[in-house]
Amino acid sequence: MSAFLHSHLFIPLASAGGTPGAIAKVAEKFHVEWPMLLAQMFNFCIVAFVLHRFAFKPLLEAVAERQKKIAEGLRQAEEAGRRMARAEAQGQKMLLKASVRGQRIVERARAEAEVQAGDVHRRKAMELEKLHRRELERIELERSCAIGEARSKLKKEAVLLAKQVLGAELSAGETAERSAVAAKILMAE
Repeated sequence: MSAFLHSHLFIPLASAGGTPGAIAKVAEKFHVEWPMLLAQMFNFCIVAFVLHRFAFKPLLEAVAERQKKIAEGLRQAEEAGRRMARAEAQGQKMLLKASVRGQRIVERARAEAEVQAGDVHRRKAMELEKLHRRELERIELERSCAIGEARSKLKKEAVLLAKQVLGAELSAGETAERSAVAAKILMAE
């Protein structure tokens, strides 16, 4: 050990401008006892080895394990963020698709409602037209009946008037002839 110290400690000091005697003087001045110094160095190496082996090494392993866990946690958090972004994008796409489908359904419903409203309108218009035609036919029928009744009454009145004016009974032919003339006069007006 002494050779080791001499070759590694004293020679560099001596080459730095001092002499081996100068080191001995410095060691003597500071009351360095070489056997005690060597024992303390040996004890320090043992303590350093024990601390490294049983304290520092497990502590470094725990720190390394903790760093691995933190790195894994960060990786999982990034992956979760990417999955959440994908899920959000999918949600937006689904929402957009649902919105488009909803708009299509509304448009189809409106179109069907317009078609149905048009059908209802056409049916009502056809019903009103039928009702109008029936009423016109009924009015025409009533008018025809009223005209027929009026003609018939007029003919009778004309015959009665003619009897009164002429003072005599008319034959069936004369009655028909005068009725026809009265009817033509009434129709012309």
